[in-house]
Amino acid sequence: MNSSSGQLTSTQSLTTKAGNMLLTGVVSDGVHNATCSIHITILESSRTPPVWVSPSSDNNTLQVLEEQYLGLIITRLQARADNSSSAEVARLTYGILYGDAFVDETPQFKVNPVTGVLTANIIFDRERQDQYLLNLAVRDGRTPPLESRLFVMVQILDVDDNKPVFDRSNYAFSVAESVSVNTSVGTVRATDLDIG
Repeated sequence: MNSSSGQLTSTQSLTTKAGNMLLTGVVSDGVHNATCSIHITILESSRTPPVWVSPSSDNNTLQVLEEQYLGLIITRLQARADNSSSAEVARLTYGILYGDAFVDETPQFKVNPVTGVLTANIIFDRERQDQYLLNLAVRDGRTPPLESRLFVMVQILDVDDNKPVFDRSNYAFSVAESVSVNTSVGTVRATDLDIG
């Protein structure tokens, strides 16, 4: 401890000393002494958060057909822990950041925190919503855990589940009997909510 500034510095390598240390600090004005307890936590040298494998930041778009079924498996999330040999550190927990909370279920999606399997909590309808933005997270087993986040776009693909609809149920046009061939008589309009 620097006697003027109070700054603590290590006097030896701490690479093999993960854990806690308790030191006693002493200060003196020449007449009186005071002491304090100094608690130091030495962290593992490898404090690397988990790394996303699938989906990755290079390929973070998932595609799902609409009108499938509840519980549809969308993908299996995969991440890897750092190279620590600690089983506790290697234990990963998958989740979704929903607001400020780390959860395993939202109204639309569910993730198994252990296996990383992401499933549908609803039957998707592209005509109502064609994409969802998910903020995924994976945490290691440390206390407190290290976390990696990944934004993933889930695109809902179209299925031909809507019939075309005319904009009116009846059309009436008038035309002179003397019009020539290929003369426009009128126009009818129809729409289809499906793509294509």
